[in-house]
Amino acid sequence: MEIKQTVQRLAALAQENRLAIFRLLVQAGAPGLAAGKIAGVLQAEKVIFMTNTPGVLDKTGELLTGLTPRQVDELIADGTISGGMIPKVGYAVDAVNSGVKTAHIIDGRVEHALLLEVLTPEGVGTLIKRA
Repeated sequence: MEIKQTVQRLAALAQENRLAIFRLLVQAGAPGLAAGKIAGVLQAEKVIFMTNTPGVLDKTGELLTGLTPRQVDELIADGTISGGMIPKVGYAVDAVNSGVKTAHIIDGRVEHALLLEVLTPEGVGTLIKRA
């Protein structure tokens, strides 16, 4: 089943308030894409991408804790966001542009990172939301 069909099926099941487990046959890197698309279809409150980096960093290596999709585009254009971070922020921005309230990129190596990001005001990663 392709990602688009899987997302459509998940949305239909979500509207019926049913729980389903889906098997996604994806290429390398596509799980983040699938997660962002599913979150968008479900109009999720949040989508969280766990990675092996603290989040989006500025040119001096400092964590950028809050960004908008427009700021992300500017950071990609000026080379601040590059390499493997481009797809990660792309999935996050796509999710936000699809109606997800917030997308978070956090470091999965940090103990309790998920709890810290969700339950504390400052969080531990980069939050992306519409302006």
